[in-house]
Amino acid sequence: MSEQLRDCLSQWGLPKAIRVDNGDPWATRSDLPSALALWLVGLNVKVILNRPHQSTDNGIVERTHGVLANWLEPHRAHTVADLQAQLDWAIAMQRNRYPVRHGQSRLQAYPDLCQNPRPYSRSQEPELWQLERVDTWLSQAVWLRRVDKVGRISFFSIAYSIGRAYAGHDVLIHFDRHQREWVIETEQGYMLKRFDAQQITPERICHFDLAKRANSLSHPSS
Repeated sequence: MSEQLRDCLSQWGLPKAIRVDNGDPWATRSDLPSALALWLVGLNVKVILNRPHQSTDNGIVERTHGVLANWLEPHRAHTVADLQAQLDWAIAMQRNRYPVRHGQSRLQAYPDLCQNPRPYSRSQEPELWQLERVDTWLSQAVWLRRVDKVGRISFFSIAYSIGRAYAGHDVLIHFDRHQREWVIETEQGYMLKRFDAQQITPERICHFDLAKRANSLSHPSS
């Protein structure tokens, strides 16, 4: 999925925002952001999540899928190449010839569609992508976790030791972007622990492996 998206961005450039569903790979099954979402944030692309089970949030795209399915007649395609050729024809027809506004096609009515004000290329990605954007985005969120019976919480697939004294208690997690640490606090705002945000690195995000375990147990840095 990531390579196909890179191909798309190479052709059309970086959008200002992208609206996505709540499923894999755009989002995780928990409240944590996916590596793909953080990768887009690092490229200065705003990620807008649709509400669960609300197809109307993305009505235009859903409708387009239906139209393309009718136009393509995929059951008539004998090979993948045939299906791709039909898809290319349908897209060209929708963009270049089908009248949508005062008898004009989309391309005629919206000539800026062919402009690329925010170019992207794989070779330029290291210069375009900024970890600071991810850090700022993460610092605006707060996560709630319940400490288990042995005094630990799990966050980004890493177990953090909070202490048995807090077993069964809820704690809040936020990101200190200046120290690049996870800060664990009680709901009343009392700080319990700080941990190095070892998962949030350009390498792990851009290779989409945030879910892999860095350690079986992380010990407090302070």
